[in-house]
Amino acid sequence: TSRRHIGFRRPVFLAVGLLVVSAMVASVGAATHVIRLEWGSLPEQQRTATQINAEIAVAMKTTPVPPGYTFPPLSVPQSSDTWGSYAGEEMVEYNAICAWYGDWTTAFAQGDRARVARDRAMMGEILTWKTIADPALADDSVRNLLRSLNTSADAGDPKPIEQYRANNCSTP
Repeated sequence: TSRRHIGFRRPVFLAVGLLVVSAMVASVGAATHVIRLEWGSLPEQQRTATQINAEIAVAMKTTPVPPGYTFPPLSVPQSSDTWGSYAGEEMVEYNAICAWYGDWTTAFAQGDRARVARDRAMMGEILTWKTIADPALADDSVRNLLRSLNTSADAGDPKPIEQYRANNCSTP
């Protein structure tokens, strides 16, 4: 009896093992596909440095920034590297985000209510920008971070914004 019992267990364990391995392989394959879609590594989503630099030039003309702000020189080096879709627009938008939050902290410190209100309105609009709003380009953690900074601004607390800028921004 014990022999038959052992003989029955071996095929069951083998079948369960194959199912587990198959599920793991399928999960890794699906995850790889999602990552490739999200980060632009599929051939149709790859861009050359020339294409990204052209994207940067267009985005610098169309992305709103505070009056008087000038973008720093932005470009990617000419090489054989490929870049994901929207890499140039992302560079520009993140510089603009730093500019708007920086302008808000300056206006807040100076007590310039009109400028604070203008900047705060734009801080809400930032959440609609392509590289922030599109879930394939930024996840909820990015949007939630910006929302929390906006909430701090509404509460009159510049410290979280100053900390964000100290950690993420190279512009004054």
